[in-house]
Amino acid sequence: MPRSSTHPKGARFKAWQAYLLSKPGASERHPFDPGLPVYSVKCKMFALYSGDADGDTMNLKCWPNWSLELRAEHKAIKPRAR
Repeated sequence: MPRSSTHPKGARFKAWQAYLLSKPGASERHPFDPGLPVYSVKCKMFALYSGDADGDTMNLKCWPNWSLELRAEHKAIKPRAR
């Protein structure tokens, strides 16, 4: 998806931001870097969004066993690089 000229992170970011903030009690903070939004509910992180010229990534919290199932079913879901 091409980047939007109205926001540095583009239209995809704005769509995800709106979706994540629509969750009950959700808020956006920037504890690590001004360009790295972290989404939380009651100060508990549930998503981190990163985007640059190479593409967009999102880290989402979920139960460990469920993450194994999701990775097996969806090739786009990858474990966090260490």
